[in-house]
Order: sequence, then C-alpha cells, then structure tokens
Amino acid sequence: MVEIGKYVYPELSGEKREGLSDTKNNAHFMMKHRKRFANRCRWGVLAALVVLGLPASAQWKAGVTVGGTRNSLETTSGYFYDRTYHTAGGFTAGAVVQREFTNWLAVGGELVFLQKNYDTRRSLFYKPLYEDVKNTFLNVPLYAQFSFGGNRLRGFLNAGAYLGAWLKSTREGAINYFYDELDPTGNIEGVDDLYGMYDYDEPVAFDSRRDNRFDWGLLAGVGLRYQFAKRWEALAECRYYHGLSDLQKDYMLQQVARYNNTFSFSAGVLFRFGKTN
Repeated sequence: MVEIGKYVYPELSGEKREGLSDTKNNAHFMMKHRKRFANRCRWGVLAALVVLGLPASAQWKAGVTVGGTRNSLETTSGYFYDRTYHTAGGFTAGAVVQREFTNWLAVGGELVFLQKNYDTRRSLFYKPLYEDVKNTFLNVPLYAQFSFGGNRLRGFLNAGAYLGAWLKSTREGAINYFYDELDPTGNIEGVDDLYGMYDYDEPVAFDSRRDNRFDWGLLAGVGLRYQFAKRWEALAECRYYHGLSDLQKDYMLQQVARYNNTFSFSAGVLFRFGKTN
C-alpha cells in the first residue's frame, strides 16, 4: 500500500537483532523462511500444473460458484507498535471446469475473482485512526479432486496451486491532519483531541517499482456435492489459499514481507457433459 513507501522497517533476518523483542525476531525469521520455502516449491508447483493438464479420456463438467472470503494479512507491525491487522470479509465468484477420470478422481481448473481484504487498527493515543483495505484478485486455481461417498451425495477434497494477478486496491479510513491544530479545553485522550480528522475513501494507484501484482500459492479445499438431476450437481466448498507471493517487490532495505492467507466459502452448480450413467 501507499504507506509502505514512507517508512523503513527492520531488516528481515534469521539472526536475532538487538533492540527487538523475541516475538519480532521470530516473526522476521518466519518471513525469511517463508520466502525460501516459496522459492524451493516453485518447480514442484509447475510440475503439478503440467500433470494436471495431461490429456486423457474423461467426462467433462462445467459450472459457476459464488460466495464469500475471509482474508488475513501475514506481516509484522514494524515500528508501529500499536498497530494491529485484522481479518476482513469479501466476495468471490468464479467459473469451474472439471475432468472426471473415475468416480473418485478428477482434475479441475477455475477462473476466480476474489477479494483479499484486511483492516488495520491503532490503540492508545492513536485509536481514532483506522484503515480498511479492499484488494481484488483474479486467480486461476488448478487442482486434483478426490471424492468419496454414495452415488448422489459425495464428499471431496481438493489440493493444488493457483496463479493470479492483483487487479485493484482501494482504502477507506480516518487520519489526523497535522496542519489543523485544535485548542483543547479538556483532557487530551487521543490524537483527535489535538488535530482535526478527515475521512478518506479512495483507490490506490499501483507503483510498478513497489507493488508485486503477480499472485501465486497453494490451495486445499473440502466440500460436498449432490446430484439433484441427471446432468446437474450442486456443490459447496470451504477452501484455503496459502499465499506464497509477497505483495511487495524488493524495492527497499529492511522492508517487512506481506502475505495473504484466505479462506473462501462458496456454493454453485455443475453441468455434466457427455454420456451419463
């Protein structure tokens, strides 16, 4: 986000740094380890995508899904000791294509619009300040599906990876205006007692030097599907997207990594093509 370019954060390092708490040192180590893990699993993800695309005789399904998301931003507060990040809800909708090889194995690909939102809050003197961030992504999940159960009602597990792009970002919040000093007459409890406040609701312009708009990671899901007609199925799924791409490029020293971790809850319908039993 825009605020990132204004501040310098402690360098991410696996070594313990003087002046930082154990909690922050552990966070720095985990961020660095996560980057290493992402680099190591890139080839594995690419190989899995190739395998999922191999041709084979199969029955095709296609459909649509719609639902909601719950996203959290994995990062640290840096020098903003009183700032915390909170999960936020969003929207998701997508198109689904699946190839079913047997009654228990299929592969799938989707084109999904989903929001990966989060909120920031301050405490103590700066409690009146807040910001709600809405980020819209276009993701392409590719996965293997393992199903189990009866003829009509079946459970399934999805496991795979996704690639995507960061399409849009907006932010809404309140901030103090330092040039609008007030003359407090009572107790000073917060920043709004000293300075004028203003609300904002605006789009965030992407900066190619700072923002990493390429999105990728791993996914896992669990759900149910029900065949309510000869060619039609209803489905419901809870899915987890584990982001492995930092929202920022390596554009400055001592920056703090930022990753999205997203749960989606969706429902939809599938249409079965070809011969049916």
